[in-house]
Amino acid sequence: MADNSNFLLDLQKQNAANCSGFLKAVLKYLSISFTDKNADGMIDDITSSSTWIEIGAGKKDGVSAIQFARQGYLVVALLKAKEHINPHSHGHVSVVLPMTGPRGYPMLVSGSIVAAGQSRGEKEVQGVWQTVDAPNVHYYRTMSPFPALISAQK
Repeated sequence: MADNSNFLLDLQKQNAANCSGFLKAVLKYLSISFTDKNADGMIDDITSSSTWIEIGAGKKDGVSAIQFARQGYLVVALLKAKEHINPHSHGHVSVVLPMTGPRGYPMLVSGSIVAAGQSRGEKEVQGVWQTVDAPNVHYYRTMSPFPALISAQK
């Protein structure tokens, strides 16, 4: 595994076509337990878990998500398949970076089965998700920060 400063991008490169695969790789790297499920299954687990804390949704709560990411928390952005304005066959999960994009949403790293949903940190929520879906994207964080995520920001 590469040094901490590149681990998110290394894991994204290995899972560019699979958002849940990317998130599973990040969770494994950080030694966070998880079950082997697709994006919707992982979203169900995260949103019902006592070890993940809900931050909120949309652009306004994206600002808080960025602040938590800056502190080294693992922050995820997620939207289930049925929660999209035009329901999809798959949900989507991404990792929030400690940066604001040009439209005011958090910047992300994510894999995806569609190219538009892939990001190596160059896209924000409104870009990985369609404009109509971006306000509905939810953010959750871990209970504790991770030094690897703090060093990844430098």
